[in-house]
Amino acid sequence: MAYVKKNIVTEGFSGMLGDSIVFRNRGGKTIVAIRPDTTGRESTEAQKNHQRRFRRAAQYAKGATRNEATRGLYAARTKPGQSAYNVVLADFMTAPEIDAVDFGTYKGAKRQPPAAQRHRRPYGV
Repeated sequence: MAYVKKNIVTEGFSGMLGDSIVFRNRGGKTIVAIRPDTTGRESTEAQKNHQRRFRRAAQYAKGATRNEATRGLYAARTKPGQSAYNVVLADFMTAPEIDAVDFGTYKGAKRQPPAAQRHRRPYGV
């Protein structure tokens, strides 16, 4: 992987050039890399599950960033070179931390969740 600096020809390039070079933009910098070779590889079941989960995260992130109010909440938590979309993806992919579960009114009936559950998402949204 290489970074392109002050090159007016490749500045802002994005996508694949030919069959071997990939251009990416991240944080105002253009990154040049070799295209990954995935021929002949079969994904494991765990990889397929992760791909499905990531696909759901991408769908959620797309919807969340289209909503002005939600995008504003996530945009406030971005770091330099990071977009609100990146923060939404990370938030979706990170499990919440359970602070407390109230079993006081729980009677053990089928499909009855505990009465109260407080949790905290990593990005607080």
